[in-house]
Amino acid sequence: MPGDGALRAQGNGEIEAELAEYLVRQAPTGFVLGTLAVGAVLVVLWQAAPPSLLFAWLVSIGLLTLPAVVVVRRFTHTPDVSERIDTWRRALTIVYGLAGAGWGAAAILLYPSVAMPYQLFLLFITGAAGVSGMAALAPVRAAFIAYVTATFLPMTVLLMADGSLSSVATGFLLLAFWMTTMSLASILRALLVRSLQLRFEKVGLIADISRAKDDAEAASRTKSVFLANVSHELRTPLALILGPTRRLLRLGAVGAEARRDLETVERNAQALLKHVSDLLDVTKLEAGRMDIERSPVDLAELVRRTASLFEVLAAERHVALSVETPQALRVMADAAKLERVLLNLLSNAMKFVPDGGHVRVGLHADGPQAVLSVEDDGPGVPVASREAIFERFRRGDDDTTRRFGGTGLGLAIAKETVERHGGRIEVDDAVMGGARFRVTLPAEVPAGVTAAPPDPAAREMLDEVARQTVVELRPASEPAGAIERSGGQGLVLVVEDNPEMSRFLVDCLAPDHRVATAFDGRQGLEQALALAPDLILADVMMPVMGGDVLVRELRARPELEAIPIIVLTAKADDELRVKLLREGVRDFLTKPVAVEELCARVANLVMLKRTRDVLQGALSSQSRDLATMADELAAASRAKDAFLAILSHELRTPLMPILTWAQLMRQRTLDAATTARGLAAIERSAKLQARIVEDLLDVSRAITGKLQLNVQPVALDPVIRGAIDSVRPAAEAKGIRLDAVSAPRASLVSGDPDRLQQVVWNLLSNAIKFTSAGGRVEVRLAHVGEHVRLIVRDDGAGIDPSLLPRLFERFWQADSSSTRTHGGLGLGLAVVRHLVELHGGTVYAESEGAGRGATFTVTLPAMASPQVQTEHHATEDGMTSLHGRKVLVVDDDLDTCDIIGAVLESAGAEVRTCQSASEALAAMDVWVPDILVSDIAMPGDDGYALIRKVRARKAEDGGRMVAVALTAYGRYDDRLKALSAGFQMHLRKPIEPSQLVSIVADPRLHLGSGRTRG
Repeated sequence: MPGDGALRAQGNGEIEAELAEYLVRQAPTGFVLGTLAVGAVLVVLWQAAPPSLLFAWLVSIGLLTLPAVVVVRRFTHTPDVSERIDTWRRALTIVYGLAGAGWGAAAILLYPSVAMPYQLFLLFITGAAGVSGMAALAPVRAAFIAYVTATFLPMTVLLMADGSLSSVATGFLLLAFWMTTMSLASILRALLVRSLQLRFEKVGLIADISRAKDDAEAASRTKSVFLANVSHELRTPLALILGPTRRLLRLGAVGAEARRDLETVERNAQALLKHVSDLLDVTKLEAGRMDIERSPVDLAELVRRTASLFEVLAAERHVALSVETPQALRVMADAAKLERVLLNLLSNAMKFVPDGGHVRVGLHADGPQAVLSVEDDGPGVPVASREAIFERFRRGDDDTTRRFGGTGLGLAIAKETVERHGGRIEVDDAVMGGARFRVTLPAEVPAGVTAAPPDPAAREMLDEVARQTVVELRPASEPAGAIERSGGQGLVLVVEDNPEMSRFLVDCLAPDHRVATAFDGRQGLEQALALAPDLILADVMMPVMGGDVLVRELRARPELEAIPIIVLTAKADDELRVKLLREGVRDFLTKPVAVEELCARVANLVMLKRTRDVLQGALSSQSRDLATMADELAAASRAKDAFLAILSHELRTPLMPILTWAQLMRQRTLDAATTARGLAAIERSAKLQARIVEDLLDVSRAITGKLQLNVQPVALDPVIRGAIDSVRPAAEAKGIRLDAVSAPRASLVSGDPDRLQQVVWNLLSNAIKFTSAGGRVEVRLAHVGEHVRLIVRDDGAGIDPSLLPRLFERFWQADSSSTRTHGGLGLGLAVVRHLVELHGGTVYAESEGAGRGATFTVTLPAMASPQVQTEHHATEDGMTSLHGRKVLVVDDDLDTCDIIGAVLESAGAEVRTCQSASEALAAMDVWVPDILVSDIAMPGDDGYALIRKVRARKAEDGGRMVAVALTAYGRYDDRLKALSAGFQMHLRKPIEPSQLVSIVADPRLHLGSGRTRG
């Protein structure tokens, strides 16, 4: 980080002056943001803070900010501030320190007088003021330090002085934030200083640039020689590429895919050869080394032969190609050079003529001159461009939307070649409305001069150039087809007008991505809107719509602005690269590019885009209002603190008698009676602590879904009696009378007897805890329809009706203060709710208010009553008899199927076993059982599908038979799903054989074959 000495060395305060000017330029924005922040404070705290304090703070911040406005205004009207920069820096430090004090006044005036949510809002506003100050005031270190210190110091001191743990912690956080903003401001200032140093250093480079200009002109003179040498050297490797490639194609010893690749190599090598020839010709012309070998040439024959090369292409595009020449017209010229001129003119006309248009080639003698014209009905050449199109590297179409490739050298070579022949070339409007190129050449042939013999090598080279010229003009075929693979792969849209390049890109990307293709920018935009790809890989120079326009169109649409774009182009243009990167392109690659690099860049951007989509979806689904979140966080923090305090108290309370009695017993000075009393106290305290730990574990298991039930038929009367017996000593100690009223008939439910007893015990303990001495607690058990209802009623303290909705929440208590009458963690009723719901029941509380007692009602699904079960017949060994019953057992596990069948057969049932739903349905077609015992999880159709098909049958075909689900899926949701599907009973594996037989034989299951029971 540069120090003050380094700054003085960089130019007598010029850098510091620039930094101060930067600060002043940011001042209007800072004033506007500050005004908005003040308005936000007034709106939010209008009803929360005393109006007098709000008015006092508003006046103070206005007065303290005013000097900054005055100093900034004077600074902007001072012509040269560098001479007195130290004075200005001190002035800025003072006024911005005062402005920061205006925000600090909020801590002194407003913070102590508002509630916690508004205090959090003031902390947020203070932090925002510090951050905005960091961004604007960082260039002048002293001003920033003064501003941030005056802003944060009052709030930090106020929080520290409060003394509470949360306030001190918040104060330290604010202090850390204070230090962080100062550190970030120092880094920002260092970056600004470095950028200014570089700017001043660049001034010294201007002289070097002037000298470099002279060197560049000298280098330009050597360019032509260099290009000539390079073009010449490129011909050798091109010959070695074309020769073996054509030999392999002639031999036909390669597969179809390899042949396609070789043909691609040949075509592109030919195109490169043509470009090399153009470069070589330009360099020869520029260097004045192109020799014109004049000899008598029949120009009419040359025109007809050259025009015939384009006849097939014209027919494919439905272009009318007409040639009008005399029988013969001799000129003194270089035949090869004139043929290149005509090739260039004809290819130019075929490029721009529309499909179905007209191209006319004419030749006639005009006195001592031969006039050659090529005209079309295309778009023509604007008057302003008629000279420029003959310049080297200039093109007639738009740079990024051109339809054909090329270097822009053809017309320049044609012009210079014609001028070397003593002629001229010009362009004007054609009669058909397009462009007409007119070449005028001397037509005098000296007597006695004979034509030069043909040069086979030159002829071969010229034929090669002619073939490539025609190939380049053929309409581009459609790009490679889209590749659709697994939906889990990223989708890449390739926008490339060159079919071979498009196919190559598809082949590279297809192994790892789904790929779609488009031929030009317009198709690419349509595909992007339709497919919403994960990435777009686009060329720049394309017909109809270029890549640069495509990028702007994509970024202008909100639904597409997040799609990453990679530009892959052969145009090495730094200006275009920077422009596209600023417009939203993620990467810019220049052809040729390594396949591995391309695939890696594509994979990285696809992964980032898909990851961002997932994160944005998660954040959007959980976005919440800031004020609401602050309230909830504060409430959660208070609840956590209260619970930890209660938990600490409840755990420490039983530890005190345990530790005290243990120490007294270790001294061996107690008599037997006192020792027994101590052991009893230790036992009571240990049991109390064990109960607290067990309640915590039960709540944890319920939250995580790990609370397991040992489900079996349970008679509730013994459960209730056991719970009453366990709480009776506590009731008798307070003189509370316990009354139990049983149902007229036995109450049988499907459940875990231990957990059900825990429910009753918790309700009774809760009733005894809140019932005064001499009170009464009543337990009543009754049948209501197909349910069993357990009621625990007391005449104790009662419950405020407004608190009833929260009564069964975890860790919640009506009185959690330090002066509360009763202990506990607030877990007992939460455990009751979880256990009852796991048994498929409900629990609720009622109370008419304080001092009116409370009633807790538990409702559970009922099973068959003991009175009906007494009608079962028993075998000699005491097992219930299934004599005369036909039972179909379905389970995909052979051992399980056999053992269930054996158990039921031993009880006298007629049993058949099947291992799939389809096998069971086939068995029911010839043998209708009375009872179906089926597994749930089976291959093919599961138990749910089986029972639905059974219920769809007629009654005489077994549609109303008794169905029992016997499965390892024992959750409450699984039970409900089985009963909803059509089963009358849901049993969990493993099960005791006697219990299985007893339940299957339950007559209640056979009374109403359509009703479901649990």
